[in-house]
Amino acid sequence: MVKVGYVFTILLQIGSACSLQVCAQQSAPPTSLNADTGRIIHAIEAGDVNALGVAASSGNQVFVPYLKEQLGNPKAKLHQETSLLQAGLAKAGQVQQLQQISCELNFGDVD
Repeated sequence: MVKVGYVFTILLQIGSACSLQVCAQQSAPPTSLNADTGRIIHAIEAGDVNALGVAASSGNQVFVPYLKEQLGNPKAKLHQETSLLQAGLAKAGQVQQLQQISCELNFGDVD
């Protein structure tokens, strides 16, 4: 089980990033798919944990469907990276993942 202090720190960072992201989204144009983003997506699909880390830390909405696919598909190459996938989705503003992390923090992992 993950230490509560560590999880709390992650949640605090995610919450801060989500707040900043909401403010930034109000004034910034939508992110377009550029060459670097395409390479990251391809690497995630190939099972590259480093690319997953880049996508998860970015908070970029473009990566959400790819992170969800890895998390939701037990046959996906990065499916075992649950914490990183959840953190990436939460940072991208996915409420379901924020709630999941909060439940695991409060009640423990049900698996």
